Amino acid sequence: MSRQQIELVVSGMSCAGCAQRAVTAARRLDGVAEASAEHATGVVRVTYDAARTDPAAVAEHLAAAGFPTTEPAAGPAESSGRASEAP
Repeated sequence: MSRQQIELVVSGMSCAGCAQRAVTAARRLDGVAEASAEHATGVVRVTYDAARTDPAAVAEHLAAAGFPTTEPAAGPAESSGRASEAP
């Protein structure tokens, strides 16, 4: 399994309950191993199996759940909206 991690900045996450709903939505996507969210920063972190899904699918899935991304989902993980290898 090739694990990757992505950080996405999303809109619509204004409270802890919203953050939990974003995490639940992300975890429902086939290939997602882990997810976390912080409503204060609007960042959703997702660890996924690159053989089963990709950053675009993660972003689309979150948007369909009411959490559209405000930054792209590709490139190095140094900043939000970026993908990287996960340990």
